[in-house]
Amino acid sequence: MVRGKDKRPPYLTIQVPDFDLRELRGRLSVRSDLDSEMVGVTLDTLNFSVEFSKRLRVRRTLLSAATKQKITAVVLLLRLIDLTESILVLATGRPQQELKSLFRIFLEAYFIFGNVCLDADFVPIYFQTDEVNRLRLLNAGERHSHELFENLNRYAKQGARAQLRERVKREGFKASEVYQYAEKIGCAHIYDSMYRITSAQVHTTPRCLESYVDADRNGNISKIGPRRDNETAQQVVYDTTVFLFKTLRGACELFGSRKVSSIEELEARLEAAARRLWPG
Repeated sequence: MVRGKDKRPPYLTIQVPDFDLRELRGRLSVRSDLDSEMVGVTLDTLNFSVEFSKRLRVRRTLLSAATKQKITAVVLLLRLIDLTESILVLATGRPQQELKSLFRIFLEAYFIFGNVCLDADFVPIYFQTDEVNRLRLLNAGERHSHELFENLNRYAKQGARAQLRERVKREGFKASEVYQYAEKIGCAHIYDSMYRITSAQVHTTPRCLESYVDADRNGNISKIGPRRDNETAQQVVYDTTVFLFKTLRGACELFGSRKVSSIEELEARLEAAARRLWPG
């Protein structure tokens, strides 16, 4: 049987949700504690990222490692764009602690993105971590007879657990190692500072509870309730934008884009706002 010629376009269509940046800009503008110029740069960068993503060209075939690398990079870029919008939406409200949680998630996605752009051989290693996670879930179900695990254990008893355990062992699949990901792209210092600090909110360590009480110099609590942390909102917006720039630069290098000058213009605007806001 002779197959007809594939009439589909040779490149994949990249669909990026259109954000209502006008509404988001309006909601952020009423926050007097957020610098309007810095927020404006972040929103412009978000808009640039959306348009930039739509124009990336990825061949439809999945035969080459380079194509798989580009597809994975695009998907991660879209995730980082989505996280940036979520951070901005959260910055319009009161729960400042969760800004730190979301920024930590952003950083982890950035570390993975950087590794994907750096080395096409990292892509299968990254996806193999999901097999390790699946095995952990199946093993967890083995410890319980609760109805929550009923379907999982039924599936595991059909041989899925044993087969997956053997495959993970045979192929040498490894669990995700975020520190190694960060170190490989020269971000070990980011992991040991920003990433670790924001882990307090993710894991609800005692340190994150201080944002829910007011105390005097002697440590006597005078009030219990969530405190608005204006400095955190401003800092997270700034840091997110800086790493979004780095993400875009990585994408430019991987795809051979000439949009670096546009990114540089946005970077200069952000740094000008930062110098004015935080002189010295």
